[in-house]
Amino acid sequence: MTMKRWISSLLAAALCLSLLIAPAGAYVRVDPDKEVSLSLTYTHNEKGVEGLSISIYKVYDMSDAVAFTAEPDFVAAYGPQTVENDEGETVTTTGEFTFDLDKWSSVDETTGKSQVDWTGMATTLGGLLQRDIANNAVKVQPLLTRETDADGKVTFASVAASEGVEPVTMDAGLYLVLGQTMVDGRSTYTPQSFLVSLPHLVADTDSWEYDYAYYDVAAHGKLGYHYDNPTGGSTSVTVVKVWEDDGADVERPASIRVQLLRNGQAYDTVTLNEANGWKYTWNRLSDSAQWTVVEASVPEGYSVSISQSNNEFVITNTADTDLDDDDPPLGPDPDEGDPGDLPDVDLGDDDVPLGNLPDTGILWWPVQLLTAAGIVLFSIGWLDLRRNKKRGNEE
Repeated sequence: MTMKRWISSLLAAALCLSLLIAPAGAYVRVDPDKEVSLSLTYTHNEKGVEGLSISIYKVYDMSDAVAFTAEPDFVAAYGPQTVENDEGETVTTTGEFTFDLDKWSSVDETTGKSQVDWTGMATTLGGLLQRDIANNAVKVQPLLTRETDADGKVTFASVAASEGVEPVTMDAGLYLVLGQTMVDGRSTYTPQSFLVSLPHLVADTDSWEYDYAYYDVAAHGKLGYHYDNPTGGSTSVTVVKVWEDDGADVERPASIRVQLLRNGQAYDTVTLNEANGWKYTWNRLSDSAQWTVVEASVPEGYSVSISQSNNEFVITNTADTDLDDDDPPLGPDPDEGDPGDLPDVDLGDDDVPLGNLPDTGILWWPVQLLTAAGIVLFSIGWLDLRRNKKRGNEE
C-alpha cells in the first residue's frame, strides 16, 4: 500500500507541475486601447518619392487575447449579408470577400504550420476597393489618407479632434495599406498594397512587447516603377478565371464580367465563359501604365481571391464551404535595435510584415480547476503517507 500511495503522490505532483507550466508562452495579452502608428517610406533609386497618395484601412480589430474580428464597415460592404430572396425567404449571402482567416490558410508542407496568404488577401481586398473607387461606388472610407513628403515619408497616427477635423483613433488591429498610382512626367509609380498587424509580435520571444517601439512601427513601402520610353512600347495583360466549387451546393454562372483598370481608372470590361475558355488577353496596351484586373461583380454563393504573376491575373471564385485549418500565424518581425527607436520592418516581395502568433481562444478555467484538484490529491497522498509512517513507528 505504501508503494501505491507513493506512486499516487508522485503522479499528483507531476500533474500539478505540468498544469502550472503549460500556460507559459502560450497565453499572451496586448493592450487593445493603446494607440498605434505606422510610418512608411517610399523611395526609388535611394531617393524619396514625393506626392504619393497612401490610404490606410482598419480591416480587423484585435482583442487583448489576440483574437481578430472583422470591422463592421468591411463586413457590410464585402462580407455575408442577410437579405430577402424572390420567394420572401430570409437568406444569408456569401459576400464577395471572406473575412474568415482560416479560409485563407494552408499548411506548409515543410514546417507543418498553418500559413495565411497575406499577399492574396491584400491583393484581393485592395482590388475590390480600387474597383469601387474607379466606378464611383465607394463602400468603405479609409481611416486616413496622406501624401508622402519630399523624403518619401508618410505617417499614420491617431488624430485629435479640432475645429473642422474629426478625431481618428488608431489602436490594435490588422490594417490594409492601399496606394494610388502616380504619373510624374514619364515615370509611373505604383505602391503595393499590403496588410500589417499593429502592434507587432516579437517573434524571438513569442510574446507581445508593451513598448512603444512595437506599437509604433516604421517600414519601407514596396514601390513599382515604370519609365515611359519616348519611342513608345506596348504590353499585354491576361486574365484567367478559376472555379473551386466541386461538390458545392451552388449554381455556377454561365459567364462573369471582369474589368481592366488603367492607373486605377476603368478602361475596359470583358465577359469570360466556357466559349473563350474562361480566359482573355488584352494586347497592345501602353507599357507606361499600371494595369489591374478585377471582377466586376462576384457571383452569389462565391467569394473571390486574386493573384498576379507578371502580367497574368488569376481570379479564383470559391464556393462557400468549410475549411478546417489551424489558427493563422500573425505578427511581424521587427529588426533588433535601440528600444527607443522605431523598428524598421522589411516588406519583402512575398511576405507582409507578419509572423507567428501564439495559440489563442483557449479556455483557462479548466486549468485552474485541474491544478487545484492536483494540489488536493497531492496533499491527501502526502498526509496519508505521513500518517502511515507515524503509525509504523509507533508499532
